[in-house]
Amino acid sequence: MNDITESYCRTADLQHRRRHAQFFTPDLVARWMAEQIRGAQTLLDPALGLGIFPNQADAVSVVGYEIDPVVLRAAALDGVTVRQECFIQADCWGERYDAVLANPPYKNYHDYDITLVDTINSRLGVKLSRQANLSVLFLLKAVSMLKDGGTAAFIVPTEFMDCAYGTEVKRYLQPHLERVVVCQWDVFADALTTACLLVLKKNTSAATVQFQTAPDISHMSAPNVVARSDLNPAEKWRQYWEKCPFKNTATLDTYASVQRGIATGDNKYFCISRRRKEDLGLRHVLPCVSKSAHIKSAHFGESDFALLAERGEPVYLVDMQGYEHEEEVQRYLAHGQELGVHRRYLTRHRQPWYALEQRPVPDYFVGVFSRHGLKVIRNQAKALSLTCFHHVRLADVERRGLLEAWLSTDICKEVLWANRREYGGGLAKFEPSDLARGHVLDLESVTSADCELACRLHRAGNASLLEHLCRRLVDDG
Repeated sequence: MNDITESYCRTADLQHRRRHAQFFTPDLVARWMAEQIRGAQTLLDPALGLGIFPNQADAVSVVGYEIDPVVLRAAALDGVTVRQECFIQADCWGERYDAVLANPPYKNYHDYDITLVDTINSRLGVKLSRQANLSVLFLLKAVSMLKDGGTAAFIVPTEFMDCAYGTEVKRYLQPHLERVVVCQWDVFADALTTACLLVLKKNTSAATVQFQTAPDISHMSAPNVVARSDLNPAEKWRQYWEKCPFKNTATLDTYASVQRGIATGDNKYFCISRRRKEDLGLRHVLPCVSKSAHIKSAHFGESDFALLAERGEPVYLVDMQGYEHEEEVQRYLAHGQELGVHRRYLTRHRQPWYALEQRPVPDYFVGVFSRHGLKVIRNQAKALSLTCFHHVRLADVERRGLLEAWLSTDICKEVLWANRREYGGGLAKFEPSDLARGHVLDLESVTSADCELACRLHRAGNASLLEHLCRRLVDDG
């Protein structure tokens, strides 16, 4: 962190910096990015911040956008034409530049004016989802303002390369992208995201795109060179820098359905303890895991649920729809309205407001967030869960016993892990679609003898030999 950044961070508190999505580019990273556009005469920086990019570049003419007057007062911006307005809303669509350098603001869709997505869609003729991160709006508009043959370097979250809204982003970038470097260190101390460096050339003639990883800015892996025509925007691009080392796999949705856990809109109101259930006289409740930390092992049975209930954990989901005529339910509904539960975001969009999402009892719970590998848990308690887990329900497949044996192994978690979304600090997340398209053992690839052996080992509880067998079945080495 340079002196200007240190001084600013001392005077502008973290709340202010987060509100403006200010995560400052380290000097060495900014220098590397500036080298990618060396020789450009005109430069655009759509998110100026403290002005590190204009100071690292050798451009003759620099135009920058910044909406925060506090950061502008602290910035070093000699010779920069500063436009104090929102870059996305600015009427500058017809301008063209030799180069762009940018660390655009990182904000989720619920933290910015979502109509900005409509602006990008109408001006660029794209169909960007309203769930897009703000950073990709900056990315697309800035690329559109490059001259033909102009170059750009961005530092952005890798998120768009692995999520649903990213399909349209990748489709737009594909004709221009030349290089992707995935940063395997925490570039931004205050941001929980994995960053990547993008190098683009407007309408490039290069037939390939390079994908690399880097433990730091000075050490990058040998590039994986991919033909531009082979890039599929609809697929996760993680596969281009992180190869899956397994064979004989199929996607989980071949054998199972995956749903998000139940979103109540107010967990404290809808999930109650046994003591509170008895005090309120509420009889219509569903067993429900409300926190990921409540399950410690790969099996969750009736005795485990009973222990949680005995400890006073909120493991009963109150079901009131259809029981409104009961006096106890009427009292609890009135209490909910006194608390304003009916005005919460999810509840006010439901009819009636206290209706629960309907879910069949899952065969397995699978963790949503993790830093230390995936949680795959056999649900023998016949409970539901809140959004701390996804629900996996097995289909009626011929080799169900083999699938259950596979799901009990560590190699199963390793194979599924390859389809994660990755954030900063080693945090991984699975959306239901990530899990559904994650890989498991292809049941049809297994011989009858190995299938019988796996089922026998699983029934006998011989985890070590089962692990060895399952690893052999998918080992590509």
